[in-house]
Amino acid sequence: MTYLRLEDVSVEYPIFGARALSLKSTLTAAATGGRIGQEAGVTVVHALRNVSFELREGDRLGITGHNGSGKSTLLRVIAGVYPPTRGRITRTGSRSHPGSILSLIRR
Repeated sequence: MTYLRLEDVSVEYPIFGARALSLKSTLTAAATGGRIGQEAGVTVVHALRNVSFELREGDRLGITGHNGSGKSTLLRVIAGVYPPTRGRITRTGSRSHPGSILSLIRR
C-alpha cells in the first residue's frame, strides 16, 4: 500500500550577499507576511512553513495558490528533489518516477 505523510515540513533558502538591513528588505518582509526574513545577517526565504498532510493509496491532492506561494517547492519536496529544512517525510510502497511529478510543474 502506498502512503505519504509530511509532518511540519519547512523549506528555507538562504540568500547570501543581500543587504540585511535595507528599507527594501524590511518592506518585502512586511509585504510577504514574513516569508522573507533575516537570520544572522543572511536573508532567508521561507518557501514552505510547517506543512502537514497525509495521503493514502487512491487519494488525490490538488495544489493551488498565487505565484510564489510554494506549489513547485512542495512538489519537489514530495518527489525527493529538495530535502526539507525541518520536519519529516514518510513514504511507503511504490511510487512513480519523480519526473512524473515534476513534469506537472509549469515553468
